[in-house]
Amino acid sequence: MGWQPSWGTAAASGNGTSGRAVVRDVLQPLGVASADTYFTECYRRYLVKTGASSRAAAMDRAYTPFATPRGLPPASLPRRPSDAALVRMALEEDCGDLLAQLRASGADVVVTLGQPAADVLADLLDVDRVALRRDPAYGRERRVRIADRTVPWLPLKHPGQRTSAGEEHHRQWADGLTR
Repeated sequence: MGWQPSWGTAAASGNGTSGRAVVRDVLQPLGVASADTYFTECYRRYLVKTGASSRAAAMDRAYTPFATPRGLPPASLPRRPSDAALVRMALEEDCGDLLAQLRASGADVVVTLGQPAADVLADLLDVDRVALRRDPAYGRERRVRIADRTVPWLPLKHPGQRTSAGEEHHRQWADGLTR
């Protein structure tokens, strides 16, 4: 379709607010540089959340008024399903890729972000499910076996989960690392 100079400019935005929050709220407290980190996704396709402050609403507010007069196609990104459906889809479509990535990464620590990612990892490694709650067990290290190595696993909240109580609980976890 091609970008028209009359439309203005566009720039890559990196990983947005969630990516910045991972660096600030997870990697920095752990003392790990993002350059020394291997990132992967449990589900390889981009899915859009719905609701008033969601990406779907932002597309409706920003893209549609831009695209329609220019004859561009409407936005048609798939909607994000429930957590349970997302976990099921990730496991059904994985085909061993995540375990292969974990083995190849040589990671010294595995961090999952959000309940769906924790559920996928627990299923792939055949370990007990960890329920992410605001309780003393939050962020507690578990040991998991990946190939011939046993490494720590830290199941944490996803940075996109921005409730004030959840953020405060996560801050307490991070503060506990530096004591």
